[in-house]
Amino acid sequence: MKNMKTRKPIILALAVFMAVIVVITGSTFAWFTATDGKKNHFETAKITDGTAILYEVFKEPKEWMPGQTIIKNVAASNTGANDILARISFEEVLDKLSSEVKYSDKPYAVPQVPVEFDAYAYAEDPEWKTPAEAGLTVDADVTTALGAVIEATMLVKTVTITDTVSPVSTSTGYSIIIWNPITGGTYDGVKQSCRADFYVEGSVIKMVPGTLKFFAFDGRETTKTAWADFRTETPYEKTGSGAEGTKQVFDAEFKLIETTADSHLDALIHFNYDALTDTPQPGKWFYNIEDGWFYYIGKIEPGSITPLLLYSVTLDETANSQYSDMVYDLYVNMEAIQPLESAVASVTGWNLEEGTVGKEIVAALVAAGSFDVVE
Repeated sequence: MKNMKTRKPIILALAVFMAVIVVITGSTFAWFTATDGKKNHFETAKITDGTAILYEVFKEPKEWMPGQTIIKNVAASNTGANDILARISFEEVLDKLSSEVKYSDKPYAVPQVPVEFDAYAYAEDPEWKTPAEAGLTVDADVTTALGAVIEATMLVKTVTITDTVSPVSTSTGYSIIIWNPITGGTYDGVKQSCRADFYVEGSVIKMVPGTLKFFAFDGRETTKTAWADFRTETPYEKTGSGAEGTKQVFDAEFKLIETTADSHLDALIHFNYDALTDTPQPGKWFYNIEDGWFYYIGKIEPGSITPLLLYSVTLDETANSQYSDMVYDLYVNMEAIQPLESAVASVTGWNLEEGTVGKEIVAALVAAGSFDVVE
């Protein structure tokens, strides 16, 4: 009498947040069979919690500057007692200003983001004074244009101007700075940067009509994407629709993106890889444009770690003021699976046999001796 039991391979899913958070889950894989009335029992080893760990080195930058490269090491490691296969993919969330600086005739208004003026830098210099302290008065037209609190929003610095044309002479000039204090709302207390063409006539500060401008951005925008279609809920909270307290999963963007050099959200955020190749090669990482996963071509033995997939991220040197006050999150997700060809090829596993590139990956894994053979 034949007795057949089957258990489908289960994928181990891992995720890591850019601020160094690692979460791991584990699974057991087993196939059982019997023929001709004789029971032959096969068991695979367990992939338990802590078996497959996403290796990461990262120090969160607080002031990421254009042209600056941040170390972001990503690899897969095996701390268990049995061989595994691994693949890695990314999710991204980007929140940045939706425009470059705009010059408006009116102060900040929702949904704008005001450009903040650094009044403290001037406050530390005793040569910057209020108009009254500098012995000046403000023309009524200027007061009307800037508001009744002009004495609190304008600073004046007396400078000596030397005329080197014979005969040499000196005269007194003034540097004038202004800002617009915001009251109420999201930006309450922020000093909005602004400018105007001022001149001093006698001891009165005057302004060229129509030159007053307030600096602001149009607003902010948040974009997000997942490079792959993840089978499990990612172990961190997401914003979006869904019941309160549940974890949200991003929809994958299946665009057959052939390049991995840049963020899928912004071309000025560059990814720098270490062992990534254009074709699947043993001991290297390879990106599958059909499913958005990076595959390590080879099995990861116990106590070993793969070569680095990612080693750093760079903000392009051409990034302008729109990239100031930017928040960028890169999530790294890893899945580990038992080293069997049926596990990576089947629909219940990694389903690589469904795609042309997937078949190439399976063939490369076979050539690299990645699969356990049951005799």
